[in-house]
Amino acid sequence: MKALINEKTVCELVLNRTVLDVDDADMQDELLNNNIFNFAFIPDTESEERTYITFELCGKAIGNTGLYKNISLYFFIFSHHNLIRDKSSGYLRTDLLDEQIQTLFNDNRDFGFGKMTCLSDDYLRVNNSHYGRQLVFKTKELNSSRCG
Repeated sequence: MKALINEKTVCELVLNRTVLDVDDADMQDELLNNNIFNFAFIPDTESEERTYITFELCGKAIGNTGLYKNISLYFFIFSHHNLIRDKSSGYLRTDLLDEQIQTLFNDNRDFGFGKMTCLSDDYLRVNNSHYGRQLVFKTKELNSSRCG
């Protein structure tokens, strides 16, 4: 989650406002309590229209070694339909977030999972009010000792 909240463009697209300091603790708390979740969160009802990034991590354990292989990282990026278009660029907010996440994670080894590769990038319809993208990253390598 740190990789997401430390990326200024991601923060601005999710919050739908200019971010001056990605290290602002209040802004990070807002993101982590309202918009970015490390599980496949789907809002029931909203008092405020929002954009979300949720993700799930799955892998196969190798005995009692603390190592995992065949790791999959699923991202669900979705926005309320009233926020879907980014006013400053004219592009879909979820497509811009998709691009940012692919830049951060694709072919990256820095997360302790081995080299992540984007295997799919599909549309996502969450409910009648939310639309977005679903990304799947995979690695066939063993996780590194940084995870254990």
